[in-house]
Amino acid sequence: MPLGQQKVHELGEVPVYGTTFTVSLSSFPPSVSVSSVMAVLLTTCVFLWMGFSRGLPHHLRVFGKFEDPNPWLYDNDAAAFAEELVTTDGEVDDDTGVEIVRVTGGEIDDDTGVEIVRVTGNIIEPGEPGMLFFRRPIRRTWDNLWNALLGRPCKRGVIVGNARTGKSYSLMYVLRKALKDERVVVLELRKDAKAVYLFEPSGRGCSSRCRAWRVRKSRWQDDGCAVLKNPNSVFLVDVDRHDDQSPLRPRGMAFMASSLHPDHYKEWIKGPGGGGTEAAVGTANLGEITLMCTTLGALTPEQAERRYA
Repeated sequence: MPLGQQKVHELGEVPVYGTTFTVSLSSFPPSVSVSSVMAVLLTTCVFLWMGFSRGLPHHLRVFGKFEDPNPWLYDNDAAAFAEELVTTDGEVDDDTGVEIVRVTGGEIDDDTGVEIVRVTGNIIEPGEPGMLFFRRPIRRTWDNLWNALLGRPCKRGVIVGNARTGKSYSLMYVLRKALKDERVVVLELRKDAKAVYLFEPSGRGCSSRCRAWRVRKSRWQDDGCAVLKNPNSVFLVDVDRHDDQSPLRPRGMAFMASSLHPDHYKEWIKGPGGGGTEAAVGTANLGEITLMCTTLGALTPEQAERRYA
């Protein structure tokens, strides 16, 4: 016997060179059926797959001959944000018409009735408070654009306006509208976030909740996105005022929030049937500004009134 093994045996220990593990259905209690055991194993496998599979599932990654090359990563925070956005009913202020959507621990202003969406995190401006305000003029504008594009061959619409009129945040109103309409949405943020999100509505795939994936803007290949080859998808883009690159023109509905600079959108909305549709958004009134600034804690009512004046 080799010397090494002899010394081990002298110490009363047996070296283990291999281990096998066998599971027998007879080892389970008689009260547990085979179907119950198989159901537990299947559920475990599904949860493990959802945890380890961070890329797009096949039904979102492939459309016809197109396969998405983008390095999508699953984003739990964005998924939770989308789920709360579509499942939370907001209220509208009768005086100002501002909609405040309460998502996480939100509240309704008794005087104005503005709907405030309080979310955990901020995908539009990372690091800023998670708050969404939907003003009445912007809601009407997006609703009119949505309805107009349904019957047009060129399904691209853009709203334009001055800075700080709520254009970027109002894209979340369209996101909610599209997800409730059971459409997959791609959201391209070119400003602070510099990221692209893909949202899948609840009830699609293997999930009963909204799901979301994210890719950095620097790694985004818009012409390779398989989802945007599908005419039932929705594309949202928030262009930066310094942008010189025209966004993708997808097959499905597409909406842009832009500054008043025509170079950002004039070429983009060109298309068959007279092209896309353009609409302008005005600035907020004093009641809206006061409500939003005081809710955010940025200004007191007196400061907001002086700024507005």
